[in-house]
Amino acid sequence: MSCQGGSGGTVCAVKVDIDQDTILDWYALKVNEVQTFSSLFECICEASERGVPGARFKRKIDIKDSSYSSCFIKSSEGASEIEVGWTLLVYETLTKFNCSKVYFKVKNTVEKVRTNVDAFSQLIEGQRKLQQNALRYPSKFGQDPVTRGDWRLKNDFIEKILQTKSIGFHNGEEKTIGRTVVNAICDCLYYIFPHLATLKERFISLPPLFDVLYNKHDLTQDYNDPSKYKHKAKPMERSNLVELTQNLFQILTFPYMSLPRVSDLKQSVLQLASDISKYQEYLGAQNKRMLTLHNLPNPVRQPNDGISTCLRHVPGSFRGFSICEKYMKLEQALNDVHTYSPICINDFAPSDRQRRYHYIQDIQFPFDVTVYAYSSGGPHESLHFIWKCSKMLDLQQANKVIHEIERNIPIYHTRAMRRDFRDRFSLVCKATPSVMNEMYRHLTGDSSVPGTGIEKAVRERLLVLLDSQNSDLVYDMRTLHHDGEKEKCFEKFFEEVEKYINEYELKAVDDRRHGLVSHLSVAISVRDLREQISARLPNETPIPSEEWLRLQFMPKNEVFHSAVNYTGRFPLKYKIQSRQFNAFHIDAHYVSAIQMYLKDFVVQNRENCVLLSVDDKNHIPVGEPGIPIASIYRSKKAVTHSNVLNIAADHDTASKCKLTPSVTLVIDIPEESSGDFYSGQVSVSL
Repeated sequence: MSCQGGSGGTVCAVKVDIDQDTILDWYALKVNEVQTFSSLFECICEASERGVPGARFKRKIDIKDSSYSSCFIKSSEGASEIEVGWTLLVYETLTKFNCSKVYFKVKNTVEKVRTNVDAFSQLIEGQRKLQQNALRYPSKFGQDPVTRGDWRLKNDFIEKILQTKSIGFHNGEEKTIGRTVVNAICDCLYYIFPHLATLKERFISLPPLFDVLYNKHDLTQDYNDPSKYKHKAKPMERSNLVELTQNLFQILTFPYMSLPRVSDLKQSVLQLASDISKYQEYLGAQNKRMLTLHNLPNPVRQPNDGISTCLRHVPGSFRGFSICEKYMKLEQALNDVHTYSPICINDFAPSDRQRRYHYIQDIQFPFDVTVYAYSSGGPHESLHFIWKCSKMLDLQQANKVIHEIERNIPIYHTRAMRRDFRDRFSLVCKATPSVMNEMYRHLTGDSSVPGTGIEKAVRERLLVLLDSQNSDLVYDMRTLHHDGEKEKCFEKFFEEVEKYINEYELKAVDDRRHGLVSHLSVAISVRDLREQISARLPNETPIPSEEWLRLQFMPKNEVFHSAVNYTGRFPLKYKIQSRQFNAFHIDAHYVSAIQMYLKDFVVQNRENCVLLSVDDKNHIPVGEPGIPIASIYRSKKAVTHSNVLNIAADHDTASKCKLTPSVTLVIDIPEESSGDFYSGQVSVSL
């Protein structure tokens, strides 16, 4: 009997008594560092079932007796006993109290009914013991009906595996350890379920314990199937696999996993974690290899590297009927061309790889031929060429044919080579990356395929433009808004925006009034502004998109590269303002009414009225000659020499004279009171 589960641990003596009857006398065994007293007792009970009665154990020990037993430790035979809890670690407890003996005292579960205890008390006591001894399982995820695939997987795992195999938990553990175990295992299964076919190609299959969760024959399942929603499964990422395997190895270190009744689950989790760990190591090695190849300064395979080509001479011979029929089309093609004229064998060979191999290797003709092979590596198939040659092999002609073939053989350049080309000419050539890539392919003969579907579509459209040499095929979408003059398509909408802004300008003017841009809160969002303006226009009025409307405002930061996309038609910034609180005044309504009446009056008499708007700006102090003074209203940093003090007079210098600039706006009175009252002739006076 051994309870060893790891390299570390200690040796202790164990004794088991049931109703003061010694079932197992003092017996030395080794326990590991993660063994608990509960799991140690279960190991002893398991050993009693396998042992021969009367040998080491007097009789079989029922594992259910652990609910009615106590555990003690002591240092020697005559020393006092110390009662310990079942969930404590054996190694840690024995080391701390300097003890070496473990004593289990079990109370017999078959008790005689005492005369002084009634039947009702016995029923309550029996129910309590039954509840203590019963195995518990984690609660189900979600509420019926559960639609989430990961929750359905976890619920089925609890029902079909844990409950069916009686892999439960003791009181309270199902909410902590049980929940962690279910999450770790099911999260890993849910992630790899769409890729079972890929794992099978790498000779990785799930442990038999999980067969009830998927169809083992066609590798289908109903928990995580992107094809049901017409989606493509995302490829497995190494970082996610590492995280999932770490969670699996973490639960394997739980003392719960050392229990004999959990051995099947432990072996299955260990196999799953080991297989996924090996696959993520394979992905890491592949990523490292591909990164190395992509950063090479030269193509991986070239005809002149000495390892990618092969040349063999096949002398003419007599053939059977089957051989003649097999190579009839290729022989006819060779007879139609001159000697030393190459023909690609791939155009005549079968598509099946095994049959293609035998087709190329068993070539026989009644005349001498030469076969030239080139392998470009990767997923691309090898290219095979053949040509007729004379009885006396002409090396000069053969060399000429080989050079002709090599000029047309596709060469696949690395990403580093294309990146170096773009970096070299990007500063002197204002071309898009797609145009730069096509220039590189045209100049170097690069045959690399596009990396993504979008890149492939862009390249196809670019080739149509370059091959046709007709720039009219390209339609500039900006012509919807600019065609020499401003496009009138959305002019009504933008005019209404200007009116809307002017109406709200008096209601939320910010205190930053020293620039050309007003900071207003005319709407909570671009969508809100678009909806408000659309409601004020007829139904047939063209409405621009939210993005195009947003680009009509001023950029948030003029130094950013994205600022070139803004038109600046409306001198407003789309941003959150924090200084727009206006104190309420009891006469605010009358001020607004007077302003409205004033606009109506000047509009009705616009031919006989002149409307002026005058504002006095900051005072400029004027001191005595030769004495520097400072502004008393606002301090501002200035650029000065590092060895010169930036000083000014103390006081009583700014009261001599002040210059007050006044700004006068002669307003162009609009035709309507809701029009723009902020346009006109501006003059500044001192």
